[in-house]
Amino acid sequence: MASYREFRKETLSRRRRRSAQRALRLVLAAAVLIPIGCETLQLLFGRSFDVDDLICNFIGIVIGAAVAFAIRKVHPAGEERG
Repeated sequence: MASYREFRKETLSRRRRRSAQRALRLVLAAAVLIPIGCETLQLLFGRSFDVDDLICNFIGIVIGAAVAFAIRKVHPAGEERG
């Protein structure tokens, strides 16, 4: 029979995994919607719409999110620093 501590550890692990999956979906949605919104606004203000900008903005957002996730993995929130 599993102890309470093992049960708690497994439950927290599952919650973190779900939270990470939710965060990944949010980042991907933002990486698609924000550049499209910016390019659409440019059309409204008389500037040109460029697909290259969409691609570069998407890649930039994904790289930035990957760096942020890596930093959070190395330095988790709530960890005491000595």
